[in-house]
Formats: sequence, structure tokens, C-alpha cells
Amino acid sequence: MRGFLKGRKAAGAALAACAGLAVAAQVSTAAAAVLLNFEGLAQGAQIGDFYAGQGVSFSATGMACRDADAGGDCDIANEPSGDTGMYFEFGGAAAINVAEGFTTSLSLFYSAAAAASVRGYVGLNGTGNLVAEIDLLAQSNESCSGDPNGLYCNWTEISVAFAGIARSVDFGAAVGVVAFDDILLGSADPGSEV
Repeated sequence: MRGFLKGRKAAGAALAACAGLAVAAQVSTAAAAVLLNFEGLAQGAQIGDFYAGQGVSFSATGMACRDADAGGDCDIANEPSGDTGMYFEFGGAAAINVAEGFTTSLSLFYSAAAAASVRGYVGLNGTGNLVAEIDLLAQSNESCSGDPNGLYCNWTEISVAFAGIARSVDFGAAVGVVAFDDILLGSADPGSEV
């Protein structure tokens, strides 16, 4: 399998990123809808607390991935917006946390070299009860056109509505094989802009 970063081996630098959902049984105040499009992050930057102002944090393995055609080093093309997506590296937890939680839905775009899944949990850091699981199909380079370069060139949008409050999304099953973009948390209209 060809990895996300050009010129590196897939085992050493994988692209599989960010997308997941967690639902809590208890109701509390939840954050407003948030769109995570990863623009403004440098190639290979750790996402970490880049979205802290919106109450969102990423585990240390969440990395920005900029299209090689736009001066980055990633094997992505035809991104849903801008030139930057994200992935999770090997070597630790692969999660998004929203301390205040989010309600209604999770929507994201993904490009997967192999089938994977994203799991939502009641607690932070993928803890507590499993409340949702989203299956992602392998489709990364099927029927690609437009942007001339990039193995991860076919993006599929998926939205999941849920009841309750989500607090974490675990991307562990997507590490190294999935790129993500335009993750929308908590919109009443999944797939729409905030």
C-alpha cells in the first residue's frame, strides 16, 4: 500500500485520520456546531489544540496533511475544501475529544485505502460505552478525476445522526489507511457549512 506522505514508507508515516463519534446518555450543555477543515495548519503539524477555541482537541497522533500539488508532502488530491486534510499516525491513541460534547450529528469526508471504522464513546479518549460505529469503505483511488496527483483522491461524505451528547471519537481502526477532511460536529443539517 502506498502511504499518505510522498517519499516515505506507509509503515513509518501513515495517513488515517480524524473522524469519529461519541454519544453520552446524560444531557448537559453541548458546544455549538464546529467545522474542522484543517486549513491554516502547516504540513505535518500536530493538530493537538489547534481547535481549542471551539472546545475540540486531538490526540498527539493527529497530523495535518497538505496536498503535494499545493506545496505539501501528502499523497491526497481533490480535497473537499482547501488543500489540507488530516490523518492519524501510528504510535498512540487516535481520537478527537470535545469536553462539552456535541449533539445531533457527526459528518465528515474520508478517503480510505482499506476498509476501516470510526467509533464513538460516551467518555473522553474513547472510554465508556460504545455508542456508535461507522464503517468506512475502501475507495481512495476509485473514479478519480481533476487533481492529477494523489492516491487518496476519492472523497466520500458520511453523516450520522444520534441522540444524546457525544464526547469523543476514536479513529484507531483508521490509522494509516484513511485521510479525513471537513469534519462537522453537531450540526442540525449534517453535511452543511457552519
